[in-house]
Amino acid sequence: MRVLFVSCDPLDGAVTRYRCTHLAEALKSAGHTADVATIYDPVIRLEHDIVVLHRICANREGQALADAVRKSGATLIYGADDLVFEEGLHLAMLRQADGVLVSTNALAEFASEAGAKDVVVARNVADARQIPMLALSPDLQAKFLNLGGKVRLFYPSGTPTHDADFAVIGETLSALLGTYSELRLVLMGPLTIPEALRSRQSQILTLPLMDWDNFTAVMRWTNIVLAPLAQTRFNQGKSELKWQEAAILETATVASNWGGFAESVRDGEDGFLASTLDDWSQKLSELIERQELRDTIRCAAFARLQRMREERNATLFEQFGLWADLGPIHLTTVSNPRGFAKGMVKRTLRRLKA
Repeated sequence: MRVLFVSCDPLDGAVTRYRCTHLAEALKSAGHTADVATIYDPVIRLEHDIVVLHRICANREGQALADAVRKSGATLIYGADDLVFEEGLHLAMLRQADGVLVSTNALAEFASEAGAKDVVVARNVADARQIPMLALSPDLQAKFLNLGGKVRLFYPSGTPTHDADFAVIGETLSALLGTYSELRLVLMGPLTIPEALRSRQSQILTLPLMDWDNFTAVMRWTNIVLAPLAQTRFNQGKSELKWQEAAILETATVASNWGGFAESVRDGEDGFLASTLDDWSQKLSELIERQELRDTIRCAAFARLQRMREERNATLFEQFGLWADLGPIHLTTVSNPRGFAKGMVKRTLRRLKA
């Protein structure tokens, strides 16, 4: 079986890593051929049984690629790890695909409602092999030593869109910082600090968004990862990656009982789920006060990831085997740097200027 994943993201981006590279590695470990390309590549060779277009919509470039996949005889799969396909050009791509590959059960339900033909869930699974053994830089070590404290909470934000999520627990965190004098809060990435926390600045360390190597180095210096989600339809489709990334670094997590967290985390066993502000306060207090509980939770989460990987791979092998049998393959080469890379760059620049 030969599979090609084409990503909307650069090869070194997180989207490509979790939704293309990791799945390709799983297929290769079972003896299949699996390649990863991006929509930015000037030449894409289509000589595969299955082509997965991850978060690629039916704009001019995406539709040209989808048409070339059809010409090659390969099975066309649309991939998504966020709720981006309920309207417009993503919906058009979803409906013309032979199948849809998503990361959560909620997204599978939404895709079916949108008219997808054959929906399969292949969960994101963080991999301990991707964790670099990088120590904190002397500058960061100095910041942590200056911060002090015995227990550190950690909230990483990858984009400015997470303000509403973090605000859910702003007042709760302020109260906890007031209760526990040795508690500290580490924030990373673009984030507006809620008003309730501004009086606690001496207990808070704010860091800029960092690359993967430095992100993991920082997480090693923390004890509890926070994963709040506002209860929106979009967030219902979000995956449990924050919990997984904490798990591979053996760090305990408290997450909202929503989205992928609600689907995957076993409350009180390999993480904690919070449905109310009282839940957040109670469960964080337990973890702050009891190191042995943090140790139990983080070890259980690490072990659980291995089982999740095995379950994900079994689903992947079975479903891709079915998709691979849908038709004969003919070599097709898509070579149009102006239509692909240049077109995508122009659209990206327009979005940044908007």
